[in-house]
Amino acid sequence: MSSFNEKVALRSFQEISKLLSSTMELPEILNHILEEITRVLGLKGGTIRLVSPKTNTLEWMASVGVSRKYIEKGAVDLDKSVAEAMTGTPVLVLDAGNDPRMQYPKQAREEGIASMLTIPMKARGGKVIGVMRLVTSEPRQFTMDEVDFACAVGELGAQAITNARMFEELTKELKYFKGMVDVAKFW
Repeated sequence: MSSFNEKVALRSFQEISKLLSSTMELPEILNHILEEITRVLGLKGGTIRLVSPKTNTLEWMASVGVSRKYIEKGAVDLDKSVAEAMTGTPVLVLDAGNDPRMQYPKQAREEGIASMLTIPMKARGGKVIGVMRLVTSEPRQFTMDEVDFACAVGELGAQAITNARMFEELTKELKYFKGMVDVAKFW
């Protein structure tokens, strides 16, 4: 277990903050966020999944340090896997291979995941739009500083997601209005 270095975390947080105004695509930003947090906290890896209101599942968006097989293990149900985190509270699972809250304990064991910290990703107004799951290869307790840092990074990730969705919506509206103007020119 590595000790939490506040200066390293602050520099990482600043770098992640800069990404929000970059021209990178959302998947690149989210992967970079995961790379930074796993590096700073000395983790095996992590994933970011977003809530799909249509299916009541979490859809994969980004991952670092976990296999494709693990990512594609099956649908991640909100009710079964992350119900506690959906209330907005970080959730620590110390023994991912045997904890009854885990939807896929066998796959966690096969992947070499010992502990898992699930961080809710909250949009403006506190609505949970997804989760960032941070995984370790050895059983691990997280300090409050580490959890606070992970929550702050999760909020930046949620902001990036919200900004990308707003940009996508504005782009659609702009195309619609441009089409209306083009049609009006022919009248």
